[in-house]
Amino acid sequence: MRVSAENKRVRVKAIAGTHVVLMAMDVSESARAGLRGFAIKRGLDGGPQTWLKGIKYFKDTVPHPNPGDEYSSREQPLQSFLWSDYAAAPGRKYDFTIVPLYGEPKFLQERDALSFSIGTEAEDDGHHGVWFNRGAIASHAFATEFHNKQLTDAMVNDVGDDGALHDPEVAWLSRGLAEACLRYINGTA
Repeated sequence: MRVSAENKRVRVKAIAGTHVVLMAMDVSESARAGLRGFAIKRGLDGGPQTWLKGIKYFKDTVPHPNPGDEYSSREQPLQSFLWSDYAAAPGRKYDFTIVPLYGEPKFLQERDALSFSIGTEAEDDGHHGVWFNRGAIASHAFATEFHNKQLTDAMVNDVGDDGALHDPEVAWLSRGLAEACLRYINGTA
């Protein structure tokens, strides 16, 4: 699904897949001076929105960071005009609010908030299925979630008769791809 939204000073184009919402933001030239970045909130289909998090921070506001910490984009804005939310789930409707932040890092001011809604695609519509495993982009998330646990052949091959992966690390990395392949292979007998 693709969505475009804009107000007088901010524009966004968003593209949703099954598990990712990609957002490309732009601000008018008159709104660029003093821009520190973007805070982004996400909510599920009309529900409450919460600030997305990132790993970058202003040194003035986080003088002693801990490895692996994540920071609210409202306090530590995303300093990119391109951002992807990799925590989306298939077949859901999400509401986003993008808020440009200005001023000194300790006293950020919100301006020109822009909201939009977008739906993710279903993995399988009954006729066609699309699955993507987690690639290199998810390496930080894997390190945070599983402390870079080393995978073994035994973990990868620990599969139930129903095609379910028993190991949580392997299932997380697969994100349904291995399971869909196994269902297909087992369904040809």
